[in-house]
Amino acid sequence: MVIDSYHSDLAKTYKLLASVFMETPNSELLQQVSEELEIQISDRFIDIVEDYHRLFYDTEDPLLPYESLYNYNLKEGPSLWNSTTQEVSDFYEACGLVLGSSVNLPYDHIGLEFLFVSYLIENEMIDELIEFFELHIIKWVPEYCEKLEQKAQTEFLRDIARITKEVVLSDYEELSYG
Repeated sequence: MVIDSYHSDLAKTYKLLASVFMETPNSELLQQVSEELEIQISDRFIDIVEDYHRLFYDTEDPLLPYESLYNYNLKEGPSLWNSTTQEVSDFYEACGLVLGSSVNLPYDHIGLEFLFVSYLIENEMIDELIEFFELHIIKWVPEYCEKLEQKAQTEFLRDIARITKEVVLSDYEELSYG
């Protein structure tokens, strides 16, 4: 595969989605999301920020965006920093990407996985991309997005969940059958 404008845009989309899941929304990010993902934002900024914090940081019932909570070894059960996290880290390293100590998140965070997908696209590592989708992305991101869409209180975060799921499923279909 040669990186054409479609694949360049796709890598950019995954980077943008990574930002949405990794950083508290700010006006610049909302503007970029609105323009690039063609989302009409009708929610108040403060409501989006509050919903984001409630979903991802609530101490009672957060909806944490980590693969190891959805795709895990049955003997271990869902938990952060389990063997799934290590498998994801090993996959990154096998593809030449070493995150190191500068990353303060478990390696199976949805944002880091999306950045890795963009890395694979940009480096034309299609076999690795297909394998990463099959072993990781497709096994948990659609389910996570369904839960996010149900639990979100703002239209913005429901749209993000829906679009993320659509992008992942569409890309997986393209990779598998395209």
